[in-house]
Amino acid sequence: MDFVDYVATVPNTKQQQMQVLNYTKLLCQSLQDHFKQYSIKSHNRSIVNALDKGDTSMVQYYEDRIQELKNGEGLYEYEIVEGKKYYKIVMVCPGDYRSKSVHAFVDKNNGNVYKSATFKSPAKGVRYNLLDESSREYVLANCDWSGSYLYQR
Repeated sequence: MDFVDYVATVPNTKQQQMQVLNYTKLLCQSLQDHFKQYSIKSHNRSIVNALDKGDTSMVQYYEDRIQELKNGEGLYEYEIVEGKKYYKIVMVCPGDYRSKSVHAFVDKNNGNVYKSATFKSPAKGVRYNLLDESSREYVLANCDWSGSYLYQR
């Protein structure tokens, strides 16, 4: 590849990296939406269990938590931290200490999604690819806040 060919491919690379970033943002939004739905279902189950036991003392508490979730309060947030090679998806838990953990890594150049091995590095083995339409659609439809979709089966 000569210099002219290299220069011609640079815009495509930048455009592809922007696509990967946009799809990574969609993944973060899907993760937050899943956490919201999961939490609301959990509180609804708690209301049903309390009513089955004849205990109405906690019903208002659960209803208040559901309303907070619907208003966007108390949700886990997912932020993107850009590194040299990867976008790191970081789950930020609400509260006084705002604990953080790495949810996944996304390769900036090709859209490969990896489970995290540590806070600084991904696990081996590509789980999904955000640039592949069918893989992306599956991920966005089946991702969950806890990351179980990232385990190899």
